[in-house]
Amino acid sequence: MDEGRIVGGDQVSIEDYPYQISVLYLGLHICGGSIISECYAVTAGHCTDGIQAATLAARYGSSIQNFGGLINPVPQVFQHPNYNKNTIDYDISVLKCYLPFLYCPPIPLCSSEVPMTSSSALFLQAAEVPAVSDGQCKAVYSVAAITPRMMCAGYPQGGAGVCYGDSGGPLTFNGELCGITSWGRGCAQPKIVLVYLLKCLCCTIT
Repeated sequence: MDEGRIVGGDQVSIEDYPYQISVLYLGLHICGGSIISECYAVTAGHCTDGIQAATLAARYGSSIQNFGGLINPVPQVFQHPNYNKNTIDYDISVLKCYLPFLYCPPIPLCSSEVPMTSSSALFLQAAEVPAVSDGQCKAVYSVAAITPRMMCAGYPQGGAGVCYGDSGGPLTFNGELCGITSWGRGCAQPKIVLVYLLKCLCCTIT
């Protein structure tokens, strides 16, 4: 298992995904994230839980982990007030960055539901995986584990999807941000739905 790497993905350039950031803790990568406006980005709530904003920063404009690009300090973190570390529900944090993200257009938030037949999750090291129904996801885990804020994606045979270190990274569909990498079991294993993402980004803090 390669820590911090998409499984079964393809090497891609930050120029194709300029909204992608690396969330840094004490200068080192811990999670992914996405630029959603001039000075704001989103990541998973569990990536910032219990962490002081002053220890965080966002690296952007780089295709290489812990190298290159520009670093933007994060003076303020808005973790969703309903985030639950036991169930990982409402798993989203908004990062207010110190400076505008230069030359990096934000990704728009999803304007429609992701169809269950799609194969459309794109990540910096990109993997394309199909969304699956809530029923299929609950069959893998449990009815109680999958809340209305969660959606699942992955191949029944495994072989492609997110892994450790990919938390907070984007799930995209038609060029829009539709979800945030949240939680799951293992990395691209057969019969285990791979990608567990927060849907309904209207749940972000206002």
